[in-house]
Amino acid sequence: MQADAITEMIGGGVLAPAAIALGVYWLASRLLPGNAASRFPVVIGLLAGFVSGYVLLPEWAALKPARHWHWLPWLGLVAGFTGGIGVRAGPLSRWLLFLATSVAAAWLLVPTWPNLDPPRFIWLIALSAGLCVLIGLTDSLPPRFGGRLVLGLLSITAVAVAVTIAACVSVTYARIAGVAACSLGGVWGAACLRRRDDELAVRAAVPAACIIVGGIAFVACVESERPQYGLLLLPAAPLGLWICQTRTLRQLSGRTATALRIACVAIPLLAAAAVSYARIL
Repeated sequence: MQADAITEMIGGGVLAPAAIALGVYWLASRLLPGNAASRFPVVIGLLAGFVSGYVLLPEWAALKPARHWHWLPWLGLVAGFTGGIGVRAGPLSRWLLFLATSVAAAWLLVPTWPNLDPPRFIWLIALSAGLCVLIGLTDSLPPRFGGRLVLGLLSITAVAVAVTIAACVSVTYARIAGVAACSLGGVWGAACLRRRDDELAVRAAVPAACIIVGGIAFVACVESERPQYGLLLLPAAPLGLWICQTRTLRQLSGRTATALRIACVAIPLLAAAAVSYARIL
């Protein structure tokens, strides 16, 4: 690979989305009025970084959808909107929004290939249910573990998705996942710099993060010559935090608790990546 191509990939696919996400988060948290500032900075920063990074990708990443995965930036915007308006809604209303967003994402992301295996209608049900459960269970994590920790683990998960896709499927799809990872990393970095633990703002961004990262993992799974089902497990790794909610582990604190929480996410990530890698051997 030529040096110019490497520079373009790093600049457009790493630095730009991270810097845009960080900057937009910072500005939104300062300029938005009080109520909006408590909900929207993270999701606005995430989407600004991801959409901008997607636009900077080569021409194969079209904004006018011609292939099923071209819908990812648009689905991210829709999920960001539903996440923002639903974060203060009641539990039932939130789950209905999660379900509607997941069904729309599945309908647009599942390809219409005649030889799709399993058939499209099975994938529609499975992907809709999977995304809905992923969003719903992740949505409950920030109040229990803090917004910054959850945001950081979502960023690490996106990095693992990008690396696994690059190793097992395609650099093309890995670059899209990389843009998502850098955008999440940008807003995480901004939250750490401001020393803010915006639980509500992180919850508002959860649907967009799950749809984007879960969506590209699904795309890479079905676009592979041999479906990489292990990729579908990677976006769910942050749910390993629920193990820390058991009666015994919940009593831990300090560095021990932090190390345990990281391990509860890292172990599922490594296991899912190993499953995917084993499929190509």
